Amino acid sequence: MKLLKLRLTNFRNFSNLEIYPYNGINIINGRNAQGKTNLLESIFMALTGYSFRTSRLKETINLNSSLGYAHIDLEFERLNTIYQVRVTLTIDSQKRVIVNGKEVKRDLYPFRPNVVLFIPDDLALIKGGPRERRQLLDTELGIIDPTYNYYLQQYQRVLSQRNNLLRLIRERKHNLESLEPWNNQLYNFGSQVVLKRLELLSKFFIPFKDLYHFISGNNENIQLRYLCSLPIGSNIKISTIINCFKKESIKRINEELIRGQTLLGPHRDDILFLINNNNAKQFGSQGQIRSIVIAIKLTLLELWKRESGISPVLLLDDILTELDSVRQEYLLKLITDIPTTLITSSRNRNGCFKGQFLLQNGTIDKGVT
Repeated sequence: MKLLKLRLTNFRNFSNLEIYPYNGINIINGRNAQGKTNLLESIFMALTGYSFRTSRLKETINLNSSLGYAHIDLEFERLNTIYQVRVTLTIDSQKRVIVNGKEVKRDLYPFRPNVVLFIPDDLALIKGGPRERRQLLDTELGIIDPTYNYYLQQYQRVLSQRNNLLRLIRERKHNLESLEPWNNQLYNFGSQVVLKRLELLSKFFIPFKDLYHFISGNNENIQLRYLCSLPIGSNIKISTIINCFKKESIKRINEELIRGQTLLGPHRDDILFLINNNNAKQFGSQGQIRSIVIAIKLTLLELWKRESGISPVLLLDDILTELDSVRQEYLLKLITDIPTTLITSSRNRNGCFKGQFLLQNGTIDKGVT
């Protein structure tokens, strides 16, 4: 995908901004609080239909404007077709998306997967809790397998119902036998989710390892482990996982009744990242952790490209911070051939990039060096 033109009207701190990205790498320079992240947010919203920063859409409208709306107009090329997207946001948090003259709903958004985003909050993939790492599987990596989301949604539905029933049994409003049909569904759908995750991580690991080694200069050994709440061992078959799930669940039923929640299953699982056999969360430097997350994002881009034949747009917010000069150069080499990349930076970066822009006071100038 190639971004051709972006125009913002009353979006965040922009009254009226227009930018024509170059093919390849675009550097958006500017001091803090000039709107660099706002710029990336607008592109992300036009390509996905939602903001990565807020669900309160009225927050995206320029506070200094008397108008009660904002527009995002994005033009891009995808599979030799030009698309024009207009996102209209109103002060009462309404959103309307028009693609080539026709209104579309978020559930039917036509461009997913289409954009890979890095923001500093993504460091929680390593530094945060298991939930952040499960979200990597559920909302990003899972896109490449159409059946994954189905099994996950079914599992989450059954999990919610079973947890409610556990609490009712604890309160003596239901008997233990009423759990049985929900148990069978939990084992079946949960085991499918676990199996799909293992398959996805198998596809993910080889390119991820190669990308991390490149960014780090081949000086560090990276490993990845799926920490399953079930002792499934190494003989991974759906029947094995189901039987294990059932066996372990029977052992934990009394504790589940006391706590009123399901204690086993993919909603309790985690991913462990190791650098030279050490837990990256505990022992990784800021540069190493940032390098892992960058490698994760670039791996997603590569896998999405393999599956769809389309290279997503790459948005990198403040990514060069805490990377030494060697890692910075390796990263820039890796992304040179991506059709459109936008990188924000609080420091002007000298380099042979046609796409260098200076963002200040809500306006943008091109040709910055």
